[in-house]
Amino acid sequence: MIVAPGTGPALVRSTGSAPGRWQCLARRGMLFSECESVEHWDLPLGAVIPVEAAHGVEEAVVVLTGALTATIDGATVHASAGTCLFIPAGSDGILCAGTDRTRLLSVRCLPAQIAARLPVRIPELRPAAAPT
Repeated sequence: MIVAPGTGPALVRSTGSAPGRWQCLARRGMLFSECESVEHWDLPLGAVIPVEAAHGVEEAVVVLTGALTATIDGATVHASAGTCLFIPAGSDGILCAGTDRTRLLSVRCLPAQIAARLPVRIPELRPAAAPT
């Protein structure tokens, strides 16, 4: 779950079909995890990434370089390098790269109402017993 102040536009959903270079840095395993993925985007000027409510995740997007314009649920936000945008679950819209080589880091997570229903995690790694 991503904890963000307020309910304003908090932006973007990414898909592999968007133009530009994309790299998934981490993705959840087969069982469960609150974190859906951590992704790195390298986008050319004008590249558009859709934000889709059907994906069911909330997202934090950090603009590493360049700038972007996000229109989420009818609200438009402009962000430059060093800005973090929060996108609530259930949002629709687009993210548009405003400069050549706009680089983003995104973290997608399950919303609190879904994460609360996941089973309690039990640590898998336990100290090995000393040989006898």
